[in-house]
Amino acid sequence: MYPRAALEAVMKMHLRLLPCRSGQISFWMLPTYNALRALGHEPPEQFEMQVGLNSVDWHFIHQHVFIPSIARKVVNEGRADEMSCMMKIYLLALLAILMASAADDEMRDRGVVMEAVDNSTSVMDSLNFSGFYYDLDDGLGTERISITVKEGCLCDPDGVIYDSIRQEKAFDFEDWGMYYVIGFLGEGYFAGYSGGTGDDAPGCLYDESPNPEPLADEMLLKVLIDDDSEHQLSSGSPLDLEDGYQLHLRSVDVNGEKVSLELRKDGGTLDSKVISPSSSGSDTGSATYIYKRFVGGEEIVIVAVHFKSAFLGDEKDPKSGIASIDGVFQLSDMPKDVEEQAQFDKMRVVSVDATGILMRNEDDNITLSRNDEIKLMDRYYIRTSDQEMVDSENPLRFYIYRA
Repeated sequence: MYPRAALEAVMKMHLRLLPCRSGQISFWMLPTYNALRALGHEPPEQFEMQVGLNSVDWHFIHQHVFIPSIARKVVNEGRADEMSCMMKIYLLALLAILMASAADDEMRDRGVVMEAVDNSTSVMDSLNFSGFYYDLDDGLGTERISITVKEGCLCDPDGVIYDSIRQEKAFDFEDWGMYYVIGFLGEGYFAGYSGGTGDDAPGCLYDESPNPEPLADEMLLKVLIDDDSEHQLSSGSPLDLEDGYQLHLRSVDVNGEKVSLELRKDGGTLDSKVISPSSSGSDTGSATYIYKRFVGGEEIVIVAVHFKSAFLGDEKDPKSGIASIDGVFQLSDMPKDVEEQAQFDKMRVVSVDATGILMRNEDDNITLSRNDEIKLMDRYYIRTSDQEMVDSENPLRFYIYRA
């Protein structure tokens, strides 16, 4: 695997440290090129497209592949300061490429090294595999995978078993209550609004959603914003949300008890409502602007904004209002399908309900052989060793990584 991330970083570093006039970029890209050549790499043909540097003249670079000759030319022309800067960048480029190329494993989220011992089972979860989703602040993450070897094979249907269970998480704006998150293939997703347990009443977002648990309908949504910091909203300064959404303040009544709002996406109006800020004595639901979208067959709240207070800058002009918000929550409006029998490379979804997801390598035996790379599911791969001896005393080593 080519260390694209390192290459991008080095190229961007060049342009940041040495902004070049047109026609000079190629000269300063020489350090990266020579670092690659020294390591036995050939820059890919589409490299300039990958990093967005279409102006790089690769023909020029191919004609100047030796730094020493360039260095002598620079020194002879009395450009020692440029030579010093160039060599510093050369060393940084060489270090970056060495770190990325000498150990591709460093560029991956690699799991524990396992051995292909007959009837052995290894288990990895969010605590010992960085390729799985884990929320360090709240200690959330339940993704787990078990690997069972039988005669050099991860045999259907129990050779590879993956499961993940939803967990409750508090909104940053705590008055909204709780919602469910779940890790799936290394990413955190929204699984539903919590209806509360015991003495905890469900929050207003749960109450306002006819379909509060999309995972029960075999769908997941991304949490785009979960924030409780305070913002000011005025008629000339809308609240910018994700995915092209904006919330505009249209007007505020003279007592600051009614706020007229308009939601737009990509310039088009989607919704308009009037809410009452909490400073007017209203409850959390009345002080929250809510926008719902159909996900599956029913609606769910995908935008929620809590208004703390509002007032008029000019009593004669209702459009001079200013509102203070202290809670924003937004979900993606494009769900990820996780329906039963959905295939993710060698893994198949065998069970989905409101609480979790289970996958197995059904109908797909995975044979482990030397020096192999097998795509397991999505961005997860199995890499086997290229060891010289494989026998009962030296079983084949392998690991799972997320690219």
